[in-house]
Amino acid sequence: MLTEALVAAGVEVDVYTTCSRSVSQKSGFTLNWPADFPEGTQVEGGVRVRRFKARTSPVWMGWLAARLLDRHVHYARLKLGAAPADGSPDLALYQHRIMAGQSWWSNLLMMVSLGPLSMTLFKEVWRQARSYDVVLVSFFPLLTVPVMVKLARACKLPVVVLPLFHANDLSNNSRLLGSALGKADAVLAMTPHSARYMAEIHPGAKVVEVGGGVDPRVLDDAAIEGERFRAKFGLAGRRIVLFVGRKEAGKRYRVAMEAIDLVADPAAILVMAGEDVDGAPVSGERVRYLGRLSAEDLLDAYEACDVFVLPSRLESFGFVFIEAWSRAKPVIGDSGCPAVASLIEDGVDGYVCADAGEIAKRVEGLLGDEGLRRAMGEAGRAKVMRKYTWSAVAGRVRGIYEGCGGKRT
Repeated sequence: MLTEALVAAGVEVDVYTTCSRSVSQKSGFTLNWPADFPEGTQVEGGVRVRRFKARTSPVWMGWLAARLLDRHVHYARLKLGAAPADGSPDLALYQHRIMAGQSWWSNLLMMVSLGPLSMTLFKEVWRQARSYDVVLVSFFPLLTVPVMVKLARACKLPVVVLPLFHANDLSNNSRLLGSALGKADAVLAMTPHSARYMAEIHPGAKVVEVGGGVDPRVLDDAAIEGERFRAKFGLAGRRIVLFVGRKEAGKRYRVAMEAIDLVADPAAILVMAGEDVDGAPVSGERVRYLGRLSAEDLLDAYEACDVFVLPSRLESFGFVFIEAWSRAKPVIGDSGCPAVASLIEDGVDGYVCADAGEIAKRVEGLLGDEGLRRAMGEAGRAKVMRKYTWSAVAGRVRGIYEGCGGKRT
């Protein structure tokens, strides 16, 4: 979406990527890179996309990398003490300190295991680099980030990194990735917290907050209809608390389920939409899991809901929050996720909560006060239209490109 918005603004963009879409963990740190798309060049949305095959590293390498990291973490924790609790504001810095002591060769083994290993892609970027003005590389914790930063610097070409940084994740605190951030001409941060944190742990990094965006043309479509969603899924007369995210432990959907059971309003129901990753059964009189929805049904779901909730602590930004705000809905995030906590203005456009009990209390307050729901939802929508549309994000990014030497990209 960023790329298409830049193209619409008159910037020339070529994308170099792999043939893989369904990347999955194979063993330890080894990621499997299948050939889901044909190799070659295609034009998508006005953008030339060049795809290259990627190799999967040997299973033994990923297994060894994982074992070495486990051993390092074990001894580092003996020195640093036990890890802060999940959700603690101190956890991110603790993870960084853990990884700061990892040996370079162990870190390199981990990065190579993750991949992607695509020498044809790397060679083609090296061959074509001088025909561009700026290189943008994304995302953590993949090998492409340090490789592309090194290639760009060797070609004396400005390089910008979009890390999609998860501060609480060990692998995101890799020394090699941190070194790449320090050598980049600019680092794009998604939230104020991420910008402050990355600048703190990597003092040489030139970090700029740009955020993420939505396309208001899609989210303002007059065809979006909440009542259609209610009728289709048998939710007429219910007070909908919507959860949108993959059904996996990291999204903490069980916390949302616990919260809905504590809400006094008998009409309140938790509606969950997202890919079933963990395969765990979901049951409960006050929970409806709908799986992955079509684009039309998802937009209808945002319109139909009364409150949006996502207790995840593993977010680099939280696009679903701005999607809910775009339909003028109040949102509830987790106070233990720094990126989300810095995105939501607590008490103005939503709430940040520490546990299921707090979530239930805020849900009850919102369901019982239509004026409060409307005011918070409208405040969120105003924030989105002011700051988080793709055209606004693209304008900020283009200014960064031009500031570091790129004029036509």
